[in-house]
Amino acid sequence: MKIKKIHIIRNKHISTKKVICLGNEETNQRGEKLSKKISKSITFKIVSVILSLIFIPIITSYIADYMISESIKKISEEEKTKNQLNTFENIYIGCSKEWLDERLGAPTFKYKYKKYPKDIEFNLLCCVYVTDIALVRVYFDETALSCKAYFVTSTNEEYSINLPETYKHFVNDKPIGEFSYYDIMNIPNCLGGGKSNGNVRTIYGEVYYFLSAGNYYYFTFGTVDYGINPSMDLSMLEEEIELDDEIDPANTRVLGLNNIKNRKMHYPNTFGIVAYPITDELAWELLCDYNGFDSFQLKDDPFYYLKDDSFYSERPS
Repeated sequence: MKIKKIHIIRNKHISTKKVICLGNEETNQRGEKLSKKISKSITFKIVSVILSLIFIPIITSYIADYMISESIKKISEEEKTKNQLNTFENIYIGCSKEWLDERLGAPTFKYKYKKYPKDIEFNLLCCVYVTDIALVRVYFDETALSCKAYFVTSTNEEYSINLPETYKHFVNDKPIGEFSYYDIMNIPNCLGGGKSNGNVRTIYGEVYYFLSAGNYYYFTFGTVDYGINPSMDLSMLEEEIELDDEIDPANTRVLGLNNIKNRKMHYPNTFGIVAYPITDELAWELLCDYNGFDSFQLKDDPFYYLKDDSFYSERPS
């Protein structure tokens, strides 16, 4: 590198400037650096273009597949829910276990019901189907595997489960959980509650007979502690059941104990139909049946009683 002086004439004036002259070697070095920088820039752009051509379609395709998959999953869940609701509202006395299994899947619990009156010649096999919307108990003839009785318990307040279309008028076309015991047409054949302090269970149910309007079946409405609105008091169990103006003591038998005080303020979470030759009292016992499967774990708050000191203070020492 050399420093030289140059003379510049401008408007009749002479000025002198010092300039740096690069030698051939320095010129080459600077040229190489510039060339490398340009080369790196071009290489980066080329690689970026290649990567974008390769990965952008892959990423776009992945995102599209994910969105389609989630959309299909949502549609699938909605379709599943729709099919389940349709099944709950269309279970028939006499339907086969195979038919029900195809719609709800294999039962979660299965056991034999052992309390049989002498006039019932067939054995009952109970299958319990647990879904996100409801719990369905179906009592099949053990040999023919045809439905002799069933009970649908609503377990999710977000969904409305109706009675079968033919029988909806018995409850003013309202879904389970939105009509009270007082709203049910006619008067019950029998009613009553049950409880167990040992494992803290409580239940209430009513059985109706609508004659030919109900196809000569017994209709059950109940409140079980693993369904929605289990508004029963475990501590008020030894009191007599208070019959309101709708109940005729001469035609309604009282079974079990009292654990609701006002039929107008309590809403069944369970509906069921029971076929002959099962009696109305056995229908009530089937409604109250929970010994064959662990429904305790299905309760929203199984240990609610531990939060209330009065539960212990009211129990005999």
